[in-house]
Amino acid sequence: MRDDGPGIPDRVLTPFQAEGESPFQHNHGIGLWLVNWGVRRLGGGIEFERPADGGTVVHLSLPNRLREQS
Repeated sequence: MRDDGPGIPDRVLTPFQAEGESPFQHNHGIGLWLVNWGVRRLGGGIEFERPADGGTVVHLSLPNRLREQS
């Protein structure tokens, strides 16, 4: 999915790229954390891309075995 607005701020993405929060690096929302936890629990992954033209692209991947069941 792609955000065509200003994009997800770096302060929000940093904990995901560092694989966790710290007292000095955390965000206030829970939405992305729920997606992250759910996707990882299913054995998938989540990546964020910051295109030069703005916005944010979120790449979700799930194991083939899950896609075949749906």
